[in-house]
Amino acid sequence: MKQLLVHCDANRTSGFGHFSRCLALAELVRSSRPDIKVLFVGDYGCYAIDKLRLTNTRYIIIHEAESFTKEVINAFVSYETDFLLIDSYLAPQFFYDYMTEKEIKWGVFDDFGQQDFRQAQFVINFRVGAEKMFRYRSKTCGLGPGFMPIRAEFFAVRRGNEKRKVRVDVENILVCLGGYDKYQVSGCLLESVIRVFDQAFVLVLLSDQDEISVLMSKYKNNTNVKVEQTCSDVGSIMGDMDLLVSGGGMLKYEAGYCGIPNAALSQTQEQHQDSLVLQEHGVLLDLGLAGDFIAPQVEKELLAFSRQSRQAMRARQLQIFPASARLQLVELIHKQLVV
Repeated sequence: MKQLLVHCDANRTSGFGHFSRCLALAELVRSSRPDIKVLFVGDYGCYAIDKLRLTNTRYIIIHEAESFTKEVINAFVSYETDFLLIDSYLAPQFFYDYMTEKEIKWGVFDDFGQQDFRQAQFVINFRVGAEKMFRYRSKTCGLGPGFMPIRAEFFAVRRGNEKRKVRVDVENILVCLGGYDKYQVSGCLLESVIRVFDQAFVLVLLSDQDEISVLMSKYKNNTNVKVEQTCSDVGSIMGDMDLLVSGGGMLKYEAGYCGIPNAALSQTQEQHQDSLVLQEHGVLLDLGLAGDFIAPQVEKELLAFSRQSRQAMRARQLQIFPASARLQLVELIHKQLVV
């Protein structure tokens, strides 16, 4: 059997998006090629570990500070790796050079085109507009949302939204800023969402248990608000959502694929720049940076999010994010991963 080694992290520094898309890719590979073994190596928090166990994915935990030390690099070589998939902004050039020297085939998930990937078997960058924004020198590339890894749980959500128009009123809202709420603005954001959509049911997903306890206590008598721990099967929740208020990471792309009107409060400058591009393409409403959160400004944007604009966004989302994305990705991997 061939072995795919995946190196990514899921912690407060890296967030959850890198891990989420790697796991989606791994699930696609395993479902189409059961003869390929998958092993994850990285620094993983409790939420990621739960997801790995739930999907029966083998994993080895290393501390983030050890990721690219000599000892860990040597460990990669000893794992009998046929292909190494890397998803990290922290990987130095010497790491890629060493993998090439040891004749390990490798590829990367990338977002910003800031490193030299000429020795890579492939680069996957599924950002909207990536085809025009980036010129990689790798052996091959998968650029644009047609190469986005999609978890199976989102297939049914998309099919449902392809068949129906958005509701006149926003009835169900999901608020989730991702794996970690870097600036701890979920509480303030929730207040703004409630003020704008005072008749809607709002579900808030968080990873910080202290913040969960605070908000649960605050809204214990409000039957329209529910606060829960971030879950691993978010797809089962998204099916009936009229609006998703997300962070700037992977969830906004998953909302786009599903055809769920999405407003994003980005947690980094890089995420914000990407959100602005998505807004230009009509698939997202940008709410700015979480670190610069101003409630009246966010509420003004949400108030203008009419049924007409939400319907137009859904139509644009279903156009920009192809239903066949996973097929192109699997084909690319079959050609490059296992030779």
